[in-house]
Amino acid sequence: MEMPLFLYNIPSNQGYNVAPKESGKISERVPQVAGIRGTSYNIEQMEILVHKFGKDHLIIGAGDSIIFPIFAVGAKAHISVISNVFPETTLQIYREFKKSNYEKARNLQFLLNEVREVFKEGPYITTYKEAVRMLYKIDLGTVSSPLRAMTENEVNEFGRELKKIEKKLSAQ
Repeated sequence: MEMPLFLYNIPSNQGYNVAPKESGKISERVPQVAGIRGTSYNIEQMEILVHKFGKDHLIIGAGDSIIFPIFAVGAKAHISVISNVFPETTLQIYREFKKSNYEKARNLQFLLNEVREVFKEGPYITTYKEAVRMLYKIDLGTVSSPLRAMTENEVNEFGRELKKIEKKLSAQ
């Protein structure tokens, strides 16, 4: 058996969007395509992928702000950055969704979106690395250029905010 392939659509990184129609054309020509990962933040596009290709392909969503909606339109999996820091919260959204406890899942998504706002206060990706270091005592190193490390003041402020986040999440 040949290696299965996944199509990745990350318009913010690649500079263009691969629409469902094009995903279909690629899948027809490349039989090894086993699934499609959509990170367009376009729920309608994700719904089309699930509807047109979900029977024969694994449709995976991404985008931490839309975990709940991704499952609501029928995606079978979600790739998450924030789950590196708060895996239980992202898993809890999925578990509550699978139990048809949609209000709880949606409220957890709202809470996670608040958490994400704190992570946006620092330099991209660095806040995630700092959170893993602070919460789990795991040093993932620094970021590569053109990204930058956090300043000492940013680390201290982020640490204070992270403690507030922990309290909110533990209350769930």
